[in-house]
Amino acid sequence: MSEFCVADIAVGKHDSNNREVLDVYARQSDRYAVYQTDRRVVIAYSDDPLVQKIQRRRLAGLALQRAEIDGLLDPWRIRPAGYSRLYQTARQFDMRVASALIEALEGETDAARAILDQVKAEIRGEMGSRARLAYVIWSMVSAIAVLALCTAVFLIANHLLGNSLIDAADRQLLFAGMATGILGALYSIAMRIEQRNLSNDMRRLDSFTDSFVRLGLGAMGAFVLGCFLNSGAIEINFGADIRPPAGGGGKNFIYLVLISGFLAGFVERLVPDLLNS
Repeated sequence: MSEFCVADIAVGKHDSNNREVLDVYARQSDRYAVYQTDRRVVIAYSDDPLVQKIQRRRLAGLALQRAEIDGLLDPWRIRPAGYSRLYQTARQFDMRVASALIEALEGETDAARAILDQVKAEIRGEMGSRARLAYVIWSMVSAIAVLALCTAVFLIANHLLGNSLIDAADRQLLFAGMATGILGALYSIAMRIEQRNLSNDMRRLDSFTDSFVRLGLGAMGAFVLGCFLNSGAIEINFGADIRPPAGGGGKNFIYLVLISGFLAGFVERLVPDLLNS
């Protein structure tokens, strides 16, 4: 028998685990109570030991689903209610879990299992949606970080080298190509966001690391391809013969470097395949 009777479960009081009762979803005299704590939806089983044994047997088959749902909602439950909607979202899902537990206590275990399956699927869908949004945001942050890093490198190179190795116009062109490489990688990320396996919106570090690496590779690929084009080692044209002019610059050639930089960022295998060939 529980340390507390069903009648002792009330909002503001503490249960047998010393958890504060935040809400009571259902109570049936001395048969059961389904209530909310700060950690999960809890059941106060019947005061009658025989009835309690039957109830526990009915709920045993739902233990795995409840554990999975609690594991998904735990990171949301600890969010401050005044600063995040995640806490209220978790409470909304908890209300549906409570409905499933009430069904099970009343003997409708199949209906309870169906409700829990639906709740779990909707939680994963919500997490996937939030994870995609978070990935896009962190990709934007990564793009700014990579661009700032490239800018710092070029400023340092400009200060140390001056025009001794690469003239100012070529450096500016290479930098512009790297910027379009970042833009191409960002465009690629946005185009393929639906294909990515993003299921956990709490893995922010992974999102930042993955996007930072991809954008960094796009920038480096654009830089390498720009060097190839500027040196004349390779020629790329889109229906026209465009070569680097002898004096540097050239409107068409500038556009070619920018387009090639974008493609180097967008098509991840473009520069590696070029180097391999």
